[in-house]
Amino acid sequence: MKQLISTFLPLLFALGSTALVIPEDLPDGIYSIPFDSTGEATRSPSSLQRRQNDPPPLPNPVATCAGTSLRRSDFDVAKEQFGSICQKDTQYPTNMAVVIAAGDAIAYMCNFNSFTNRCWTKEYEEASTILDSACGNDGVGSLYVDRWKKSASLKSLCEVSKYMNEVLTPYLYTSLSIRTTDLSSAGLTSTIKGIPIANLKYTRHVSIERPFYKLPNGCLHKYGSMTNAGYKYGDTLFIDFVEHICRLLDAIPYNRLETFRWDLGACLDEVLMIPSESWMVKQPGVKAISLITDPRCGTYRHAHFDVNLVEFTELQSLTWIGLGKIDDLESLRDFASANGRNLTSLSLDLIHWDGLENYYMYELEELRGPPPSPTRDNFFANDIFGINPGEMKECLPSLRCLSLSAVSFQSVPMEMAFAFNFSQLRKLELRHCPHSARLLRSIVESGQPTVLTSFKFGMEDFFEVEEEAQIQLTYLPWVV
Repeated sequence: MKQLISTFLPLLFALGSTALVIPEDLPDGIYSIPFDSTGEATRSPSSLQRRQNDPPPLPNPVATCAGTSLRRSDFDVAKEQFGSICQKDTQYPTNMAVVIAAGDAIAYMCNFNSFTNRCWTKEYEEASTILDSACGNDGVGSLYVDRWKKSASLKSLCEVSKYMNEVLTPYLYTSLSIRTTDLSSAGLTSTIKGIPIANLKYTRHVSIERPFYKLPNGCLHKYGSMTNAGYKYGDTLFIDFVEHICRLLDAIPYNRLETFRWDLGACLDEVLMIPSESWMVKQPGVKAISLITDPRCGTYRHAHFDVNLVEFTELQSLTWIGLGKIDDLESLRDFASANGRNLTSLSLDLIHWDGLENYYMYELEELRGPPPSPTRDNFFANDIFGINPGEMKECLPSLRCLSLSAVSFQSVPMEMAFAFNFSQLRKLELRHCPHSARLLRSIVESGQPTVLTSFKFGMEDFFEVEEEAQIQLTYLPWVV
């Protein structure tokens, strides 16, 4: 059956007594036929390119993966916006690129054809599926369809690719996310080696992470490597991994980095976190740091060094899950004393309060000898934040979001509430915190005003459930 392009149909209906004679021997397809006022064709029918009407499957697609990751949520936004453009049937000239930027993701199409073209949602969905299969669900990559093998097309490809590289590279490398599902420092090192160092001049956010639900252990060190001399700090593969991380961070220009996430659940290395020897001296303007370490690793516990956060004078958000040794706690103490007034978000997870308290007091006595006075009830409040009974000390006046896990509120609940700026918090999470019900009761009874919009509360054990139930109805109206 012969078909006419729909835009010509209204003209045919308006001709009245004249008519366009359509050749009977046209092959199946879609054609455009120009004609004059009498209905006479002015030239032979010309076949429209199929890609202008219904996209065929992508011929010989070639996927290229960058070896890095992006936030899938950002790419979904870019992809959705790209799809809305494709639905508009806009024709794009040759050597034209359509680019959608969203967060750390880019969705784009280049027309390397010799004629105008449009984008198709169906075609882009197919390309995305191919890239997901080749590079992973959140992998960065590009797809090239090598249909036209002419020298002119190759020249255009080179010219446009150079332009696209200059335009897109700053966006692609703004956020650098290194993810692994393997508990292997060798695998991480291999990934880092594949990152072009020259492109790190655009990087503002670095994230090194892995999904915890897939891996049984946290640290990259080998567990149980005890010798007569005790734990040996670091194996060769781990040291190699850390050195490559340092080399990567050192390539970022001075004071450009804004976010650093070490969400591996693995030990921090002294080479990585001591300012005088690492990248930290070059990045004083970091705004957010997230650390997930492994407090169970004996190698880490027996290596004494401070994670010096004091250098980050503009830090506004700090997350630390797995503080496991006295050096970690003292690093937190020094930071809170020096820069605590700037902090707006704090998330701390001590994992197990009783175990850490016993370890802290033992290590403190080993290092400094028996304390001159009896041990106080709450080392976290007393020693780390300098909170004493009856003393209302304002430690974190700018704090708006607070999440604490395995932190005790014994002996000084109201003093801690004042120190952590409870009256101005917008978001509060208390998970498995001993004596947290006592804290809430004290706050309710004090009549202290709050402006909370989000509140999460997990019990430490069942002994506090009855007490918590007594204050629940009183406490719920507290959240606005």
